[in-house]
Amino acid sequence: MYISHLIKVLKKLANSLILDCLRLMLKPVARFCIRHSIKLQDLIECCKIEFVDEAKRELQNSSAKINHSRLSVLTGLHRRDIVRLDRGEVKLERPTGLLTRIIGEWHKHKDFSTAAGAPRVLSVGSDQSDFSKLVRRVSKELNPAAVLFELERVGAVERTGSRVKLQVEAYVPKGDIVAGFKIYSDDSCDLLEAVQENVLSDPEIPNLHSRTVYDRVRTEGLEEIKSWLLKEGHALHEKARALLSKHDQDVSPIPSYKGKFAKIALSSFSKVSLEGERK
Repeated sequence: MYISHLIKVLKKLANSLILDCLRLMLKPVARFCIRHSIKLQDLIECCKIEFVDEAKRELQNSSAKINHSRLSVLTGLHRRDIVRLDRGEVKLERPTGLLTRIIGEWHKHKDFSTAAGAPRVLSVGSDQSDFSKLVRRVSKELNPAAVLFELERVGAVERTGSRVKLQVEAYVPKGDIVAGFKIYSDDSCDLLEAVQENVLSDPEIPNLHSRTVYDRVRTEGLEEIKSWLLKEGHALHEKARALLSKHDQDVSPIPSYKGKFAKIALSSFSKVSLEGERK
C-alpha cells in the first residue's frame, strides 16, 4: 500500500516538474507574442496545428496507422478540431491582423488620407477624434487608446501632443521571417533534445550546453566584444565543419560502410542587451 502511494506521489511530482519546465520553455514564445501583438487565440490555434503534426510524425515513426481517433488521444484535441485541421481550415488571421488592417485603412480611406493619397496626421485623445473613428472602422469593440499604445510600441506611429503621424507603409516585419524562424525552430528542437538527454539520461559524454553571461559590461567595449564574438563564432563553426565533413557519408563517402548514421548539430548565438532592456 505504501509503495503504491509513493509511486502516485512521485508520478504527480514528475508531472508537476514537467509542467514547470513547459512554462519555462513557453516564456520566449509568450514574449514574442506580446512583442508582435499576437493574441492568445492565434497561439492556441498554432499549438493545435503543431500538436497534430507532431502526433502524426510520432505515429509514422512507430509504423502505426494514423487516424483521427489516435490523433485525438495523443493530442487531447477534439476530433472535430483534427478533422478541421486535416481539411486545411485554419483559423489564423496571418498577415491581415489588427494593426495591418488599421494601417491599411489609414492609407486608403478618403477620411484619413490626403488628396494625393498620403496618410494624414490624425487627432487623438477623445472619442470623436480622427484616430478613434479610424479604429471604429476596423472594429467597434476595440479601445482606440489600447490600439494607439500598440502602434506606438512597435514604432508604427509618432505621437506629438494630440496628433499622431503614421510612420510606416504597412505593419510587416522586415527580412525573410519564415527562413529566419525556421532556423530558430530547428535550433530549439535540437537544444531541447540535448538538455533532456543531459538532465534525464546522464550520458557518459554529455552534449555541449554552455552559457556565458556578464551583466555589468562597460558599454565602450561593446563593438569590440560583438566583433570578437562574431569572428570567433565563425571560426569555431569552420573547425566543426572541417571535422564533421571528414565523417559525413555524403561529403566523404566510404563505399563499404554499412553502419548507422547520426545527426550532429552545433549552434551558437550572441545577444547584447543594454541596461534596462529585457535579458
